[in-house]
Amino acid sequence: MNYKRRAGRKTGMERDEITKSTDNEMSASSADDAKKSNTESGAFRSDENPSGNDSFEKRNFEDENLENKTFDSEDFEGNSDENLEENFDEGFEEQDTDEDSQKKFIKSKNDFFKGFLFGSLITIIIITLLFSTVVQGNITGANTDSKFNEIKDIIKQRYLYGDEVKRNNLNSGMYKGYVMGLGDPYSEYYSAEEYRALKEATSGHFYGIGAVFRLEDGKVKVMRTYENSPARQGGIEDGDELLEVNGKSVNGRKLHDISGEIKGDKDTKVTLKLYRSKTGKTFEKTLVRKDIVIESVSYKMLSNRIGYIKISEFTAETFNQYQKAVAELEKRGMKALIVDLRNNPGGVIKSTAQILDSILPGGKIVYTKDKYGHINTWNSDEAHKFTKPMAVLINGYSASASEIFAGAIQDYKKGPIIGEKSYGKGIVQQIIDLKDGSGIKLTVSEYYTPNGRRLHKVGVNPDIEVKAIGDGSNQLERAVTELKKRIR
Repeated sequence: MNYKRRAGRKTGMERDEITKSTDNEMSASSADDAKKSNTESGAFRSDENPSGNDSFEKRNFEDENLENKTFDSEDFEGNSDENLEENFDEGFEEQDTDEDSQKKFIKSKNDFFKGFLFGSLITIIIITLLFSTVVQGNITGANTDSKFNEIKDIIKQRYLYGDEVKRNNLNSGMYKGYVMGLGDPYSEYYSAEEYRALKEATSGHFYGIGAVFRLEDGKVKVMRTYENSPARQGGIEDGDELLEVNGKSVNGRKLHDISGEIKGDKDTKVTLKLYRSKTGKTFEKTLVRKDIVIESVSYKMLSNRIGYIKISEFTAETFNQYQKAVAELEKRGMKALIVDLRNNPGGVIKSTAQILDSILPGGKIVYTKDKYGHINTWNSDEAHKFTKPMAVLINGYSASASEIFAGAIQDYKKGPIIGEKSYGKGIVQQIIDLKDGSGIKLTVSEYYTPNGRRLHKVGVNPDIEVKAIGDGSNQLERAVTELKKRIR
């Protein structure tokens, strides 16, 4: 498939936005706050293409309120604009979460959080002074430095725990606070450690045990395990409660931190202590970390030979998984297809565009426009056109890349969009590498459907609105009913 990207003069920002190292896009992902239901894995969750120059959009796996997120034992999955939740694979999976994007600084006796908190307070004060003075045109670099030094000296002299504060933590808190001053829930500073986790998540694979964890009533529980993963082969079951990782209790800790300990280098060991309620027994498992590919696509054949493909998020591996699913369903005699994007927070735009290229006729797939009016366009060709009847399911937690997908299908009238109005995240975040290994994610452009419709804060309205009842099976049933009418 060929992507024809059209643009006037491209800035470095534009290039990065289109293809970051792993070609991961985080917007399509990410409604940073897109609340993802208990899906499987996703990628930090994407609207972000963290590593390269040409990334589609970056996904926001950053809901800082990770307490309510789903973690796929080692990778980021999900994102959020205001509420979108992400799944995490032993770390972050994707993205995203979000969300969440408005972070809360929690006071803790822990050295890190003390430093982080006060670094952030310093930053907020500096930002307030900086921007208020800039408006008046009176600020100078010297004044800023002077104010900063004054605050630093006061903290050093009077702060009760001043001797325990680490400078690196203060600096990190300051950088985070500075970006927070933008007031954009999708823009964020990542420390080197956080940035590595983000890139892992959007790449679609990581080294871990292949278990998805979720916080449930204050307990960290296994939501599911991947097929052929160390977790499943080691006898870990859905519903098992995680108590310790390498002898360290998980009680009161964030899933993000826990997942970071479960992940690690390939072929290294990690020991988990778990509790199984159905037997009332506590047990330990020592597992060897392996390369885990995030399973973002699942499929099955429904009645009347209607194929069903569920995409939980768009990672760098999603397109290949989608192709395999379609090929298998074709072998079974598929006559129509349902693509389920409910609770999908988005992810890597490249994968989204590749799938759409295999479905749509030649023409625009999606385009973005930045603050300078520069346009980047993704086009499909005629080579791989899906001709069978199809329908797409969406809901209020379908965000970013999911909305790009649904919007394009709708514009080309390839099949009905069924369910509920989507989330409404239609902006692109670019991940920018910093020299020390950290990174900044910034909102740099906005998405438009092939027909020029805005998605941000608008969303995609379904062609056939069906409010979910219970688990939402009534929406799937309606899609089946609609496709039966179209099968020849």
